[in-house]
Amino acid sequence: MSKWIDTPDQNRYYRFICDWHGLLNRLEKVVTEALFDSGGAGAGKTPETYSEAGTEAALETNRGSGRTEELSKSWEDSKLEEGKRLNVLLVKTFFLEPYMPEEDFYEQFTERMERYQANFSKG
Repeated sequence: MSKWIDTPDQNRYYRFICDWHGLLNRLEKVVTEALFDSGGAGAGKTPETYSEAGTEAALETNRGSGRTEELSKSWEDSKLEEGKRLNVLLVKTFFLEPYMPEEDFYEQFTERMERYQANFSKG
């Protein structure tokens, strides 16, 4: 079948496709875990039950001083901001930054992927 596909160096192309989808899956995992598994109102919850967890936290807070709700909101906001930051950085790194046509695309992609992944743990 590969003889009919007009893609030079198919092995490198397939590696690129796997790397790209792996990167997107890792981003999704990092953002999802940050929001739903790391603490705060959504700890241990799935995205589907997150609003329920937030409601439970708010109800519990109403019995207290209000400080818990403030901290939970602050935590949620910081995690949402981190998710936004990673997504905007993805767009800038892979779509807005121009590729040099005279240079090897796959090498440029690999360099960008490494640079982008270094930002996963930065805040």
